[in-house]
Amino acid sequence: MALPTMTHSSAFLLPTGSSTPADAAATTYALIVLNQRLPRFAPLLWARARLRLCADGGANRVFDGMPQLLPDEDLAEVRKRWLRESQLRSSCHCLSLTRVRV
Repeated sequence: MALPTMTHSSAFLLPTGSSTPADAAATTYALIVLNQRLPRFAPLLWARARLRLCADGGANRVFDGMPQLLPDEDLAEVRKRWLRESQLRSSCHCLSLTRVRV
C-alpha cells in the first residue's frame, strides 16, 4: 500500500496574476501571528489571509507592524481604533478553532 503524498506550495507568496496552480483561487488561507518578529513577506500573508488570529503576544507584533500591514490606511486612526476596540472588551473571549469556518 502506497503512502499518500503530501505537497506544500508557497505559490500564495507570488504576486497576484502570476502563474499559480488552477485550484489556488479556491484556496482560503488563515494567518496565525505569534510573538515573533514579522517576516518581510508578512504584508503578503496579511493581504491574502481571510482569517487572522493573534496568539502569544502576536497582537503586539501586529500593532508594531501596522505600517507595513496596512500601508493604505492612516496609521494613527487604525491604532486609535485598535486600542478603542480592545478597551471595550472587558473579558477574554475563547475561540474553538474546530468551529471556525474559513
